[in-house]
Amino acid sequence: MMDGAAKDDRTALAPEAATAFCQRLYENADFYVDYDGPDPARVDRFVMTFPDMTHPTGPDAPGWGKGFLRKRGAAVISLTYAKTNWYQSDGFFAAVEAARDFVAGRAPISAYGASMGGYGAILAGKRLGSDRVIAVSPQFSIEQNVTPFDHRYRAAAAEIGPFIHDVSDQISDEISYFVMHDPTHDLDQRHVDLFPKVAKWHSILQPGSGHGVLEMLIQAGGTDALFRLIMGTGDHLALRQALRAGRRNSPRYIRRIGEFCVALPRRKNLAQVMIGEAERAGMRRLASRWQYGLAERDANVGVARPLEEMLLHIGLPGLGGGGLQAHLASNRAAYGDQGVEYCGDLALGGGAPPDHRWLSEALLSGDMGRLRALRECEVHAPRMMLSDEDLFLEMPYIRRVMFKQFRALFSDVPMRVLVCTQDKRAWQRQFYKHALEMVGRPRSRGVAEHWGHGDSFADFFGRPVIAKLCDWDQMFEEALRCFGAEVVEEIALQPQSNAVDEVLGRLGLRPVTAGRETQGKAGLSDVDAEILRQANAQSAAMRGIMRILLGLPPVAEGPVQIKPRILRKIRSMADELDWSSLQYRENPPLIYDRVAFEGRKDALRALVASICAQSDAT
Repeated sequence: MMDGAAKDDRTALAPEAATAFCQRLYENADFYVDYDGPDPARVDRFVMTFPDMTHPTGPDAPGWGKGFLRKRGAAVISLTYAKTNWYQSDGFFAAVEAARDFVAGRAPISAYGASMGGYGAILAGKRLGSDRVIAVSPQFSIEQNVTPFDHRYRAAAAEIGPFIHDVSDQISDEISYFVMHDPTHDLDQRHVDLFPKVAKWHSILQPGSGHGVLEMLIQAGGTDALFRLIMGTGDHLALRQALRAGRRNSPRYIRRIGEFCVALPRRKNLAQVMIGEAERAGMRRLASRWQYGLAERDANVGVARPLEEMLLHIGLPGLGGGGLQAHLASNRAAYGDQGVEYCGDLALGGGAPPDHRWLSEALLSGDMGRLRALRECEVHAPRMMLSDEDLFLEMPYIRRVMFKQFRALFSDVPMRVLVCTQDKRAWQRQFYKHALEMVGRPRSRGVAEHWGHGDSFADFFGRPVIAKLCDWDQMFEEALRCFGAEVVEEIALQPQSNAVDEVLGRLGLRPVTAGRETQGKAGLSDVDAEILRQANAQSAAMRGIMRILLGLPPVAEGPVQIKPRILRKIRSMADELDWSSLQYRENPPLIYDRVAFEGRKDALRALVASICAQSDAT
């Protein structure tokens, strides 16, 4: 989540901001309240901000949105927390009342937050004595018995437990509520629908923004209008007009609306409009992908045939699924002539290469439009094939109603689920390394919430949700129930076998030579996996830079071939790398010794030194 639109720096620092009063107003075991602004006696309006769940924690954490507001001279009261708890502790209202007592009626006060912070702003408004609340994409609750449709925050909900505050009781007829969200984002809209609507409730709709409303707002040039709304010098209609006027400049808006239009055959004219918008915005690669996808779909227009069977490949992850998808997509026509039409993202207008996770992401997010587009595809072969290896991981996190709707769409078609497996211990090693690489990356995946940043192999597979994935018999039974399949076929791969050959053989297809060389990238070595594990456990900075370094070739004669942006990033962070914290530790069944570990660490240090010298020379 953007830091309250703080990344927009077009507005110069206001004169009052240079002579700020900074003081801690209150703290308890859970929350800290700080003031940063001009002399409180001279303030026309205060703004209290509430952080989202990804904001830094602790007593020294910066205030969420403070940079955005202070650059414009606002008087900011920042609430930060010791630990993310969705404001569910007795200390929350005590912290809010401390801010109210500091203001002491000298000026009106606004409450402002996004996502979890939007919930916090609405929850606090009444006790804060606020006259206006600005909430961006707020959740009504994350309790699974209250919002069973939303699994995004299931891990946090399990850790926090039952909510002790009822946000409905804190909504007041005296407060103006300005709630910004994307009405096409199913989950966010369902949360907003649950809030009691008072007379002064105003919805500011931002179609195409998804949950990242502030990102689109910044790109659309709406930050000044947002600031005026927060400060009470502008209204929600002016903000809505600013967003409408500027949304054509938002890459996020263009991408999301364009993907929606391109995915549906009946939206072809609008898809062409969005292709033009993408080209105008300089998003030429995206425009080319969409144009290619439309052309490919048009080229395959012929006599549609009744669908006789659905083939669904769901994993296991790390066993050549990416190579299989790329091969099927690049040879779609040839395999279509043999009776199997591959309907990856390419067939839905997304272009090439195909999106490997589109189906699991659509099911996770509740994107029925994408699924209906799949059903509406004209298929010119008796069998349709889908492939998404993440489905095996995500089945426990997809709402049952989504599986029910998926089954309903294909209720007239027999379904066969394909799962590639190998020796379980060998797969666990590969999956563990894959999880280490995925830590900290933005994902919609439910299972990723449970990947420990620094788990050893034993601790990782000791987690109940991960251990469940290793009970293949149980997972196969769940696949039968979820997809309504007639059979789950296990394709056991031998050490030297190839997923492309094995799957094609099982389907009775003659292999096509073109594209057979397409395979996934090589995985981490055992020693690199251990180094990355320790880096993951330290900090986000160490994790990010180590991922970059492990993907670079070793030091050689001449400059390192690296993008200038990455070169600058490594140089800026080189002095912060704590190499002494990387210590040899055993992590069976990964195989390496002390000599190999220390040698690899020294090689990485030498690589950083070479990059720094290269950067300094340029």
